[in-house]
Order: sequence, then C-alpha cells, then structure tokens
Amino acid sequence: MESHRIYAYIPVEKQYQVQRNKFLGKKYEGNCDGLAQWYYTHVNPNTRDLKIYIFGDIHQTFPNPYHLSVEYQEGSGPPTERYHMCSDGYGNFYKQDLFRNSRKTKKTKKTKKTKKTKKTKKTKKNKKNKKRHPSSK
Repeated sequence: MESHRIYAYIPVEKQYQVQRNKFLGKKYEGNCDGLAQWYYTHVNPNTRDLKIYIFGDIHQTFPNPYHLSVEYQEGSGPPTERYHMCSDGYGNFYKQDLFRNSRKTKKTKKTKKTKKTKKTKKTKKNKKNKKRHPSSK
C-alpha cells in the first residue's frame, strides 16, 4: 500500500477590516475580498484581526501594469511593506514585482584627465656640462 500526503484547505471564515485612504484625490471603491484572500493564502493563514490599508485607486507607474498600493497589518503589530497588487479581472489579486525605470539612475559627471608633464632626469653628463659660477670653486 502506498502512502501520500496532501495539504487540505478547509474553508474557515475569516474577518478583516479595510481602511481606504485617498491618494491624489482618488479612493478605491471596489471589492476587497481578493486582497484578504491573497494574504490568508500566501502570507499567514492563521492571522486574526487582519487590517488592510489601501492607498488611492488603481494606477500605473510606467513601465509596470495597473495596480493597487496596499499595506497589511496583523492585530496591533507593525504594518507590512507596501505591496503593489494586480487584479486578474476575476476578483483575484496577485503581488506585482515592480521594475525601476532605467532613466532614473544617477549619472556621474565625467572628469577630464590632465596630462602630466614629463620630468627630465638629470644625468651625469648634464651635471658635468653645467657651467660653474666663477666665484665658486
């Protein structure tokens, strides 16, 4: 007889709170069940008293696709990093990895290299050929 192991996801009712913050004069008014579902599925399924903070509405930061800016908080603990969540169009959300625009990198100023003058070495011949002052002997 073979033995196998699976992870059974048993439906459990979870509660969460949402705070919708205005950003640039806009506020997200859509359903947030998918945001809570993502957190319970991918971060911590045992969380109680989940708080979701949404900043603004769905927006785009070039060259990234449209997303929501979201922070999560478990109970009275510290808030998480700000996640950028994309919707698949069916109410499911997934974390978006943001890509930075390469134009925003700092450019360094090129400096001109100065040419160093060559110093001539004094040879024995040069020392002998020098004329001495008549007063010094």
